[in-house]
Amino acid sequence: VLASRLTVLYGPSGVGKSSLLGAGVARRLREQSGAPVVVHDAWAEDPVARLVASVHAECGGIGATAGLVDAVAAGAQRRGELHLLLDNFEEYILYHGVEGPLSTTLPELLRRPGLRVNVLIALRDDALAELDEFAGRIPELFSNLLRLDRLDRESGRAAILGPLRRYSELAGETFTAEDALVEAVLDEASTDAGVEAPYLQLVLERLWERE
Repeated sequence: VLASRLTVLYGPSGVGKSSLLGAGVARRLREQSGAPVVVHDAWAEDPVARLVASVHAECGGIGATAGLVDAVAAGAQRRGELHLLLDNFEEYILYHGVEGPLSTTLPELLRRPGLRVNVLIALRDDALAELDEFAGRIPELFSNLLRLDRLDRESGRAAILGPLRRYSELAGETFTAEDALVEAVLDEASTDAGVEAPYLQLVLERLWERE
């Protein structure tokens, strides 16, 4: 995201794209760049106005602006840049199609001289073909294309043990999980395609509440 003006992240439903953006990418971008990071996923009604509201909420005190491009420019002015993470973008396409209000605004945003904004679009893999209609307006649309796959077993194990280690650091006491429990949870939350993140999350939340 830092190295490219536009990134497209795609993957199957339930693979954890939203969690990755909210819990990982946004935090890391704030740490590394110090710039505002706008995470937006509401597309049903008046998508541009809702997105402008998200920019104002993240940046704070930027005053009145005339549309999305001006709002992003005002938000980027303080720190020199701004990162825009557009999650669940398949819903925008579903409700508004490629001729919707972002069809001209998004290309203008990416091409405005002197405006340093990095955009990430996240959507389900079955909607990726629909995004192809934007390619005529944004030739660089697929130049930085990333696929998020389901967790493999090693990544699933890290998803269980990593948060326990971090929580132990914050709490000042040690929390662990028995190896047999970790393996049993991974067995139950896995299919032939890999570890199903939503199932893993549900099971771990229930175990945490019970214990």
